[in-house]
Amino acid sequence: MTFTRPNPANLRIENISELYLEMLRTATVFTEDSCPEIRERFLPSPGSDDPDLAEDWALHVQPGLSDTFLSARETLAADLEKAVPQGEHHTLTIPISHADAWINALNQARLALAIIHEFTEKELAVPPPPVMKTAEHFARLQMDFFAVLQEWILWEQEAPKG
Repeated sequence: MTFTRPNPANLRIENISELYLEMLRTATVFTEDSCPEIRERFLPSPGSDDPDLAEDWALHVQPGLSDTFLSARETLAADLEKAVPQGEHHTLTIPISHADAWINALNQARLALAIIHEFTEKELAVPPPPVMKTAEHFARLQMDFFAVLQEWILWEQEAPKG
């Protein structure tokens, strides 16, 4: 895979295998409604026993967070639909204006994978195994791939213009 910025308005990933493109597509399926643990992580309570605060939070904050999460996933999915096949690989152009949505959606997926597979900080601190034998191994590969993309996108957002 090659990561480039062909112009100030776009990022580009070239030579994406079908496997990695499919990993990106799965990043859009993790929602706050996937399971109670993910919902609690994505939409935590305000941390107070005050019922009025909890009600305000549920009425005014959580819907906005859910909308933001959904919008990010929809942006990522729409951009992925525009991937251009080139032989066995694909090229994907990401408008820089979509960078925040990509970072958000990839972060949602990473958090969800960590929750689903019950990864500990200790497990995540070591490299994944070189051979993918289990669903957990594959989830780690996804998480690491998403982290690399997030880091690259952040780098490009902060890079000097011109």
